Amino acid sequence: MDFFTHFLIGMLLGFYTLHPLGYSFVVYAGLMAILPDFDVLLSPLVKITRSNLFSHKAISHTLLSGVLISLVTSIPFSVITGESFFTAWLIGAIYYDIHVFLDFLMASKVMLFFPFSKRKFRFFIDRAINFYLFLTTVGIMVVYTILFFYMPLTTILLFSNFVFGFYILYLSYRFLVKLWFYFKLTKHEKFIPGISPLNYYIYSINTDASEQQFKLTKKSIFSSKSTIIIESSLKIDSPQAILYEKSLLLAKEYPFFTKWEDKIPIIVESEDTVKVIILLAESYRQDSGYGFQVLYNKRTNEIIEKSEGFNFHVRNFFV
Repeated sequence: MDFFTHFLIGMLLGFYTLHPLGYSFVVYAGLMAILPDFDVLLSPLVKITRSNLFSHKAISHTLLSGVLISLVTSIPFSVITGESFFTAWLIGAIYYDIHVFLDFLMASKVMLFFPFSKRKFRFFIDRAINFYLFLTTVGIMVVYTILFFYMPLTTILLFSNFVFGFYILYLSYRFLVKLWFYFKLTKHEKFIPGISPLNYYIYSINTDASEQQFKLTKKSIFSSKSTIIIESSLKIDSPQAILYEKSLLLAKEYPFFTKWEDKIPIIVESEDTVKVIILLAESYRQDSGYGFQVLYNKRTNEIIEKSEGFNFHVRNFFV
């Protein structure tokens, strides 16, 4: 979920639950609801420590982090405002962890129970960064600003009710759609939410004695039509499959790659080289997505170069 939506949901929830305690707690809750995303400032520590624990949505996005970080932030808050330290600690931890829980519902996996377990979890009801939801949130914040300066408090409260209801309905709808497909799909299929609430993707991987088949299909909630976006296959124990497995091991060096799991291999061969592209199906949108690429010497299988990023355009590989 984007930074602004985290903040607005935190402020709205804080307004409805904390205003009897004072508006300083409402503001504090809103700030704690966005604090986990400031972990991007820790990125230099990834290279220094050679540990992915300091990457985005890693150690900062755990339930225990909410308890410990709130313990620190509640001290200056209580000193400045004169409010109860323990109340601030509790509120800070809750709203910090609300952020973590919302990210659990989005695309990227989070280590909810670290350090007790390094297993990553997600339910994936929506994209981590949804451009349309981002624009909606920014638009709402602009309207709030206008209302604050030009409208009476009753109008602001009425608008707040509408906005809070919108986010509850939006997230509930996304959750129920995900739940429906969770029980409907086979073990070889996975549901991937689209950017639009009406569209979605189905990722499938089927393995038999001779090959693995990968496919990403776009569908709509209110239509039976479907469009195959990507389709590829690998022969078991083929030279291409061996290079694919080697590329998967290399990809673990990149923290962002490890946050997703539904992979589609694309093999492009020339006379002297073999290019292995691993596209992450969850990242696909409008003909492109995040991927990892390795170029090999065809004769020796030595690595010539490797790269990763969001600049992989699917159409370029299937024309």
